[in-house]
Amino acid sequence: MRAVVGLCHALGLTTVVEGIEDAETATRVREYGCDVGQGLYFSPPVNSEQLLELLRRPVPVSGKSS
Repeated sequence: MRAVVGLCHALGLTTVVEGIEDAETATRVREYGCDVGQGLYFSPPVNSEQLLELLRRPVPVSGKSS
């Protein structure tokens, strides 16, 4: 993963990791320098109305919502 992230950054691309399901994975991808991540660790799937509500809420520093 480090090599892929490094290559993407060298090419000026943003890295996106999908499927982050636990704190260990979130920490690891952060350490690898990934730019963006998504997965059940952050939120279950939501509809458009729920998404707007999530976007209006402040994000905790840890990235984990309560």
